[in-house]
Amino acid sequence: MHGKLCIVGCTRSGTVYVTRLLQHLGLKVEHEYPGPDGCIGFNFAFDRRLIVGDATNVARPGRAGLTFDHLWHQVRHPLKAIGSMHTHNSGTWAMIADGLCWERMPKTVIRCAARYWIELNRLAEDIADITYQIEDVADGSEVFEEMCRRLEMPAYWPNVRLTRNTRAHKRSYRRIEWGDLEREAAGLYPDVRELAVHYGYEV
Repeated sequence: MHGKLCIVGCTRSGTVYVTRLLQHLGLKVEHEYPGPDGCIGFNFAFDRRLIVGDATNVARPGRAGLTFDHLWHQVRHPLKAIGSMHTHNSGTWAMIADGLCWERMPKTVIRCAARYWIELNRLAEDIADITYQIEDVADGSEVFEEMCRRLEMPAYWPNVRLTRNTRAHKRSYRRIEWGDLEREAAGLYPDVRELAVHYGYEV
């Protein structure tokens, strides 16, 4: 199956938001599943299907059998992404661990999230044509105009409300600061900071 576009980014990095944006622009893309024009999601960093035991309701396809004109990597500031990853359920973490071939899950959510943010972003960057910050996708921004240019689409912002936070379970979201990461995920903290700077974030 061939599509125009695949965007790979960690869960909680704005993949639902950018899916809705591109759908409003007329692209037939789907979130975490293949659509006629392409797909957007963390699972497309992997070239195989992800599944948790026999629970097919939490299975996700990988890139196997799929080709694209464009493959992009989307990032979100690590503190925002890692804080939001505290909303993940056990099924999501099991798929992530399966995809990244973890033999053992880290003991705390913040350590799981930090390791995941590092490893999946490195993997996605290696296979992508370009990397961009979701924070830079806005009406009139250079990133948005470049996206539209590459897709050969008019660079107009849809006249609809695009909600960035689509999650109803905000109570489990955790506000993370750099000090929290340094204390609770000390072994991962330097790599998170280094990668954040690499992607253009101020730390």
